[in-house]
Amino acid sequence: MRRPRRQADPPQDQGKRHPTIENNVMIACGAKVLGPFTVGEGARIAANAVVLSEVPPEATAVGVPARVVRVAGEKVDYATQVDQIHVTDPVQKELQAISSRLEWLEKMLDDSAKEKNL
Repeated sequence: MRRPRRQADPPQDQGKRHPTIENNVMIACGAKVLGPFTVGEGARIAANAVVLSEVPPEATAVGVPARVVRVAGEKVDYATQVDQIHVTDPVQKELQAISSRLEWLEKMLDDSAKEKNL
């Protein structure tokens, strides 16, 4: 006899829940690979890494959460590829937006005060 399905039982049609590990992948001691994605062929996952997203083929992933540090033996260093000198300051940009909003509000208040004094 089958028991009736309770509200707390998870649905059976959730789809893929486990990762796909392709050929020649090295997963070191203590590493966790969590989620429905693919770890590419020849990839390496370092010890105790927690992989939460896809790892490309021939890549090395390290850390918690894991990030790709090498692809096909070449270092992945985004800091050297980004122009770090000519970047706009987000704080300055936000202050300018607040300042222009304040000027607009003051103008609106002045206009409404002039209309009431007529």
